[in-house]
Amino acid sequence: MIFSLLLLTTRVRSQALEDCQSKCGGVEIPYPFGIGNGCAKGKDGSFVVECLGHNTSDYTPYLLGDREIVKIDLEQGEITLINKLLTFCVKSDELVVDGGSSWRNLSTTPFTFSIRNKLVVTGCATTAFLSNGDMGCSTLCSSLNQVHNNTCSGIGCCEASIDEPLKIFIDPTVRLFHDKIVDDKRITPCSRVFLVEDATFNFTTRFLTADEWSMNVHVVLDFAVDGCGEKSMKKESSTGDGHLCLCRKGYAGNPYTPDGCTTDIDECKQENSPCSKDCINTEGSYICTDKTRELTIILSALGGAIFLFFFSWSSLWFYKKSKTVKEKKLRETNFRKNHSLLRQTLSSSLHEDVNVNTKFFTLVELEKATDKFDRARIIGEGGHGKVYKGLLFDQRIAAIKVSKVDTQNERKEFINEIILLSRFYHKNVVKLLGCCLESEMPLLVYEYIFNGTLYDHLHVKDGSYLGWDDRLRIATEVASAIVYLLSASSKVIFHRDLKSANILLDGKLTTKLSDFGASKSIDSDKQHVTATIQGTIGYLDPEYYQSGKLTEKSDVYSFGVILVELLTGKKPISREGNMITNFIKLVKENQVDLIFDPSIMEETAQEELEVIARIAENCLNLRGEDRPTMKEIESTLESIRRSKKKNVTGKISQEEQSSFLSDQMNMFRRIRTTEALQNSQEVFSISKSFNSAAVHLYNSGNARY
Repeated sequence: MIFSLLLLTTRVRSQALEDCQSKCGGVEIPYPFGIGNGCAKGKDGSFVVECLGHNTSDYTPYLLGDREIVKIDLEQGEITLINKLLTFCVKSDELVVDGGSSWRNLSTTPFTFSIRNKLVVTGCATTAFLSNGDMGCSTLCSSLNQVHNNTCSGIGCCEASIDEPLKIFIDPTVRLFHDKIVDDKRITPCSRVFLVEDATFNFTTRFLTADEWSMNVHVVLDFAVDGCGEKSMKKESSTGDGHLCLCRKGYAGNPYTPDGCTTDIDECKQENSPCSKDCINTEGSYICTDKTRELTIILSALGGAIFLFFFSWSSLWFYKKSKTVKEKKLRETNFRKNHSLLRQTLSSSLHEDVNVNTKFFTLVELEKATDKFDRARIIGEGGHGKVYKGLLFDQRIAAIKVSKVDTQNERKEFINEIILLSRFYHKNVVKLLGCCLESEMPLLVYEYIFNGTLYDHLHVKDGSYLGWDDRLRIATEVASAIVYLLSASSKVIFHRDLKSANILLDGKLTTKLSDFGASKSIDSDKQHVTATIQGTIGYLDPEYYQSGKLTEKSDVYSFGVILVELLTGKKPISREGNMITNFIKLVKENQVDLIFDPSIMEETAQEELEVIARIAENCLNLRGEDRPTMKEIESTLESIRRSKKKNVTGKISQEEQSSFLSDQMNMFRRIRTTEALQNSQEVFSISKSFNSAAVHLYNSGNARY
């Protein structure tokens, strides 16, 4: 029985057509691939392999013109090729592309780029996307000292998985004003973008220091055919077009050849014969004739199976017992290590006891809550961690954050988030239910907010259903949460990663500010702190990025970007270019209404939207000292909401409402000095440079942030 199961799909033999060369340079070339005329499948030449070299010892097989073949796997329907890197350089404000080739478009071939590849981007201030615009990643670094070998999580190198096979791989990439943000002269203005077989690439800082440097990497292509040979069966191909071929049970051969699997397997001559004594081979099968002998074999096998069962059961019991003891000791060790780090952080910064407000969950509790961290429980995933939905022992639904990266910095970020969220409570800040210190990396347990993020609600294909009243309330609640963080205690808290994707919404669309891993707290009497750059491209304060000085006004810039998102319904960086650049330009030209989301213009007065646009413009000033404070912003937004409610209920007239909005507009029409104007022009120049690069990418492929 076991033997018959093993023969359900007979192994594909790698063989060429008769009178055709079967190897080139040590690489087997099985049909449907072939070397020379008449040796490959199809008439379009897609499966034709060129075998080139000077002598027998150095012959090399090539496919699709100039791509060297590493191996061909007929069973998996895969071919591994050597891929060249694609390099983008910024020279004299001009984007120079090197290394492109037409083979990246496989539309007219039976091949697709396999999901076993991943997109890798190296460089500083670089963004790249796959051709469908849905998958990509961004890198960020200003100094070579920030970058580490064998790490590809966003600092100097990033990677993105491929969710579905690709027919076209066009690699747009963006250089974000390199000369303005990269301080280290050792870093080259060149970036590299390429597909590579998963788990075969190790990043090195040489990618950031060498202008002209090439490295060959492996890329996997899936293939499919439109017909199989005799005595074979079809299997669906991952390409979605065509199929793979397998030999039927009892037959061997190459199922892709016209003759197919012509060799009958003589099961009776196998080393482990399926019959106890007498066996008769038949076409594609066999017959056992000695039933008594066969019964004896079955009974013997049954007795052996019973013995094996009890032996395995006892071995498994002892193994589980030993494993349980080891896991318990490991959990205790992890708890002591993480708890020690928690205490050290508290004693060096807050001088408070976190135990009063923080519940410590056991790892066993969280494993039960998430079905041992089942992938089906994942509700969110980013570059640094995953978030699982779990049901706690008291029947509360929770969101459990697990780190992907096991580093000291990542551990400190998780500890930092535990300390910050356990000390404060605000209705618009996500509530920390507790943490687990028994794993290698601490686990964070939050209240579960089921309605997604502000980013999810704003950026949908058919347009956002969020009305202006909801958007204005969300903006006010976010401002209120930030003001609270800045003034709740003697420690000032800077969020450092404000963005629409970190603003959660519950069932009533109430705001919950989240993700405090990058947050920084300092004494309130300090004006700024010099810190390692953290944040998200598009929301990151340019002054903070260039100087490393983190101030209250750094979060103000990010909040300004969120206001623009609420007004326009557009992403900060997209295929259309840099939205912030376009917004500032239209505000200066008094044409900002051209970029407002049409769905909100129908339900509110344009002058109200223009007041919010003026607030956003002030938040986006290059110099932090030219930006308003979060307290001023919150007060203004709250006043606008109160005035609007009074107008709706008839407590004030429309004329009084218009007069109030006019006063607010004048308050935010700040008179700028010559220096401030120059800095504003510099921002516009930088954004304009980025915008032109984005337009170039849109014309050469699809770029999406």
